[in-house]
Amino acid sequence: SSHLGSSHLLPGRLTPASGASPSRGMYRVLASGLLAVVASAKRAPGSDGEGACLQVASAFSVDTMDIGEPGEVVGLKVLKNKATGESVDIAYTFGGKVDSVRLRSPVTGQVRELLLSSERNASRLLNVGWAVNEMLLPFANRISNGTYELDGATYYMERNNRMPSADNAIHGFLKGKSMQVKKERRCADHASVTLAYDFNNASDLQSQPQGYPFRLSAEVTYKLDAQGFSITTTVRNRAEQGGPLPFYMGMHPYFKVQNLSASSVVFDPCSGWNAIEVDEGMIPTRATTPFGGFRGEPVGGSLERPTRWDSGFKATASSAECPELKTEVYDPTVGDSSVLWLSPSFRWLQVFTGGVPLLGQVVAIEPMSGETDAFNNGQARELLLQAGESWQGTFGFRVAAPSDAARRQGS
Repeated sequence: SSHLGSSHLLPGRLTPASGASPSRGMYRVLASGLLAVVASAKRAPGSDGEGACLQVASAFSVDTMDIGEPGEVVGLKVLKNKATGESVDIAYTFGGKVDSVRLRSPVTGQVRELLLSSERNASRLLNVGWAVNEMLLPFANRISNGTYELDGATYYMERNNRMPSADNAIHGFLKGKSMQVKKERRCADHASVTLAYDFNNASDLQSQPQGYPFRLSAEVTYKLDAQGFSITTTVRNRAEQGGPLPFYMGMHPYFKVQNLSASSVVFDPCSGWNAIEVDEGMIPTRATTPFGGFRGEPVGGSLERPTRWDSGFKATASSAECPELKTEVYDPTVGDSSVLWLSPSFRWLQVFTGGVPLLGQVVAIEPMSGETDAFNNGQARELLLQAGESWQGTFGFRVAAPSDAARRQGS
């Protein structure tokens, strides 16, 4: 196994999870989020020293809502900016899946949906498949044959990705898990919710995935503010001694467009990009080639059959050269761009157009902190967390005017 550098590992301990999720009733809003107007600003409930959280009659709120019929109930946390109409839906009872991101366009002035959404249809949210908008941890994408070695031991995970040439493990173990609501913040300048999950909790058999016996804790903070929507993930190895655990993560957001074949994916020109070569089982061979595409040209193909992509890429620039990387999805019909931005912890992307036409006109742009099969090939920003060690990474979403590259080549 490979032990990579630790320049972004953050030593420290996460606060133990406490409290239970609120009780839920059908379609019931449990919290309005607007606090009473007070004569002087005061610290809002949920503030715990993580920066200032002062407000006077804030427009930001965190609501709790249940959707669905008995047997298919999903609990949502809804972040809102009531001044702009922007909102985010997070399925806290289903692995922290992001079901809706509605942000205001600086081009049209209108609020629009960035991602493929169930539109608060619980059955659709639960059963759509395709890892739509799911959080992927403790690994993203595929692990070859669901098998890896660490410190002389071999681990065998469930192979839930059936392919003609090979069966692999795919997309981690958080899907469908009920997460603990750790914290809510309603502040003058943002609303956020933090969800927590402990893998291999001794009292919870569902938290003990086959082939991953490690004591990993995860906290995911979802934040809506004037700049857009961001997701910060903090993980920690709960073990107090012993060997390290393997970890890397990602997300599987599907961006909506009107016609994918006429839309553009634009990689950040700050960095060069390598295409990751894979075998017939979609596992990287460790070879890469320079990639000159996704510079603003349309995806191509047709409405029903856009050009097929299911490919991984890595930025070649250093974090010092490009501290933030932006990937743009430009829809000429709408006239603006959905932007996925990455902090230095995320340098890999997977681009997938195969959801058309079954999912509609969508393209998945998947941020990852490591390469497909990183448990075996060691290609990750930080792969191994020692006892007590932590890692943190952030990515986010916003709507922006199209870049010159998108506007020029998309015209």
